[in-house]
Amino acid sequence: MPLAHGWCLYSNSTILADWLADSSDRWIVPVGFGVGKVLKIGRQSASIALQVVSNVERPDFPKWEVNLQFALLFP
Repeated sequence: MPLAHGWCLYSNSTILADWLADSSDRWIVPVGFGVGKVLKIGRQSASIALQVVSNVERPDFPKWEVNLQFALLFP
């Protein structure tokens, strides 16, 4: 969802399944929320984002994650 001045809100959650694990330990289901910004570093466009994720369904796996993303943008 784009906001003013290059800011955005987003969610990017990838559900994972380990088909070789027991059914009770098979799934990782994350639910998260993030904020990002498109900016310029000199003449180079870049994107930076931070997302906090709660793994609502998980085996022996951390309950919370923090994801930091950085990307250079090319035309």
